[in-house]
Amino acid sequence: YPNPASEYLNIELNQHLSDEIQIYDVCGKLLISKAINSNHTQINIADLEQGMYILNVLKSDRKVLSLRFVKE
Repeated sequence: YPNPASEYLNIELNQHLSDEIQIYDVCGKLLISKAINSNHTQINIADLEQGMYILNVLKSDRKVLSLRFVKE
């Protein structure tokens, strides 16, 4: 949250099921990769262009969640 977002994207998980968060553009290019170690993390997306992005949550290099968000 929030979605759409402008500067920061907050990620809250019910349990610690991830090691990494990755953000891709709609063409599949990896733009941000961040290791995480808690149920809540904040990602700075201020440098991203406006548009649609895909956020993947990974655990042991396996995707456990995939979400779309809009950068304003």
